[in-house]
This record gives sequence, structure tokens and C-alpha cells, in this order.
Amino acid sequence: NSSGAIKSDLLAEINGKTDHTFGFVFLNHKGVPGWAESKYGPGFKMREDTFTAYDIDNPGAREMQSFLLEGTVPLMAGKKYSDLGYMLCNEPHFITTKDGSKTVWASGPVSEYSKVKFRTWLQNKHNS
Repeated sequence: NSSGAIKSDLLAEINGKTDHTFGFVFLNHKGVPGWAESKYGPGFKMREDTFTAYDIDNPGAREMQSFLLEGTVPLMAGKKYSDLGYMLCNEPHFITTKDGSKTVWASGPVSEYSKVKFRTWLQNKHNS
């Protein structure tokens, strides 16, 4: 929730998971909780047709993921299924291409947070 508490069903699933399979933990970024958009503002939830359905450059994204990781990683640390680590983000998309007047697959908006971040990167990269 917006205070960082993890759902009891997720905790039960983690605690009940067997530990005999070697692998990694895949974080699902599709199910953005309703409280997140209320807390982090309109536009936090975006690009829901891609693997990451929220604005990763919104400062709230870091807080939301911190809540999740702080509440779950200690329960999974040292288990075989987490030996290869944690996939933090799967295929973030910043495709804004058009084919004529039609946008291509996975094309979508870019947030103001992303634009500011990119402008800063350009200024630092090109000293202008």
C-alpha cells in the first residue's frame, strides 16, 4: 500500500515457495496498484500495453519499487530461485516512432520527467 505494507497473499506466496529451483526473480510491472496513481499523480500509470505500465522516471516509481523490494527481498535472499538475481525492469519502452500518420507497435507518450532527464543527459553529454 502507499505506506509500504506488502499484501498478505504475496507474503504467503513467497513464504510458501519451494527452494529447489535455480533461477531469478521476475518483478511484474503490469499491475500498478490504484494507490500509486493517487499518490504519485495523474500520468503515473501509462503505456499499459507494454511490460512496464508506469512512468519509470516519475520519482514515485523509485519509492513504489523500494516498498516492494524492502518488503520482499529479505524473504527471498539466499534462496536458490533468487541465485541469478532480480529482474528489475523488463523492456522499458520509449518508442515514439510514427509510420506516416500511424504510430508503430509499443509507441506511446513520454513523460515530462523523462524529457527533463533526457535534456539534462544531452546537456551533460554535449556540454551545451
